Amino acid sequence: MPPAPQAINAAPSDAADLRGLSRLRLLLAYGLGDAGTGMAASLIGFYLFIFYTAAAGLPAWMAGLVLMLARLWDAINDPIVGWLSDKTRTPWGPRLPWLVG
Repeated sequence: MPPAPQAINAAPSDAADLRGLSRLRLLLAYGLGDAGTGMAASLIGFYLFIFYTAAAGLPAWMAGLVLMLARLWDAINDPIVGWLSDKTRTPWGPRLPWLVG
C-alpha cells in the first residue's frame, strides 16, 4: 500500500521548510523583535564614546580602543561561559546557578 499523500496546505514543520514570501515574513518578524534592544544598545555605546572623549577627556583613539577591548572580551568570554552553562548539571537546572552567581 503506497504512503498516504500529504495535504497540499500542510504547515511546514520548521522555518527551514518555508520558501519565498513566508520565509521573508518570518525573518523580518524575528529581526523586528530584536530591533528595540539593538537600537538601545547602539545608543548607549554611541553615548559612551562621547562621554569618554568629552567628559573623561580621553583621545578618540583611546576611547575606541577601550570599546574594542570590551567587544573582544565578550567575543572570547561569552562562548566559554555558554559552554560551561551547557555542561552544568544541578537539581535546579543548568542556568539557575549562573544567574544567581
